[in-house]
Amino acid sequence: MCSTWRDPLRSAAASEVIWGDSDNRPHATVATPLLFGDRPALAFPYARAQLARAIGAATSVAVVLSDRRLSGTSWRPLAIVGRPRLIDDPDGTVFTDQLLDQELRKHPPSRALVDSILLRKEHWWYLPRIIVELEPDTSYEVTERAGSGTDGVLGVVDTDLGRVRVASVVVTPGGGPSAVTAVEGELPGAGGDERPAVLVRHDFSVPDLERWPVSVTPGAVRSHEFVADAPVEQLVLPPPLGLLARLRKQRQLSKGCRRELARAGSAHG
Repeated sequence: MCSTWRDPLRSAAASEVIWGDSDNRPHATVATPLLFGDRPALAFPYARAQLARAIGAATSVAVVLSDRRLSGTSWRPLAIVGRPRLIDDPDGTVFTDQLLDQELRKHPPSRALVDSILLRKEHWWYLPRIIVELEPDTSYEVTERAGSGTDGVLGVVDTDLGRVRVASVVVTPGGGPSAVTAVEGELPGAGGDERPAVLVRHDFSVPDLERWPVSVTPGAVRSHEFVADAPVEQLVLPPPLGLLARLRKQRQLSKGCRRELARAGSAHG
C-alpha cells in the first residue's frame, strides 16, 4: 500500500486532517503532510500542543490530499487513513534530522524562521515538535478540489470499521442542508443512520502560504444531507499582512511555543 501514497504524500504541500475521538465524533484541521521514514506524519510546533495531542489520542486519522496547489508533479488526490502514534520531540532533534528539509520545501513561512543555522539559533523554539506518526490502514482516491473557500472535505467515522471516511464537497455558503454536496458520488455516511460529521474548508495564499484561513463546521449527515450545527459562512482569504502584523504573528507563535515547552519541561521535571 505504501507505494500508492508515498509519492503523492511527498509531493503534497497541504492536507486536510480529520480524526475521530473516543466518542466517534470527527474533528478537523489542516497541516503540512510529511513523510517520516515510510509513514505519513504531521509535525506541530509546541504552540499547537493541545491540537497535536488530540490527534495523537484519536481512534482513526485521515490525512487528505485534495488540493494540488504548490504540490509537485507526483501529487494526486488521496486519503490516507491510519492509527496515530505521538512522538514528543522537545529538543527538536528528531524533527531537525528527519523532517525539517521537507517542511522547508513545502511550507514557505518556516523558511523565514529556520532556513539557516543562524535563524535556527535565534528561533530555537520553532524546532521542538510534537510529531503525529500514522500507521496506515488503508488509502483511497478522493476527488480533487478547486482549492478555495467554496469547497471542502467532509468526514465521518465509520463505526463498523472504526475508521474515518471522507469525501470532497462543494459548498454554497448560507444555504440549507443541500448546500453541501459531494463533488462525485455521495456524502460519506449517506443513506444510513444519522452520523456525526465535520466539514473543513480552507484557502491559502500562493506562493507564500502566509495566509491560511481555516473553517471547521461540525454537524451530522442525515439521510443524504449534511446538517451543520451553525451556518456555513463564506470563507475569505484575508489581505496580505503588513510588517507589524507579521511581527505580531511571530511573537504570538514564539510565546505559545515557549509556554508549552515550559509546561512540558515541568511535567517531566
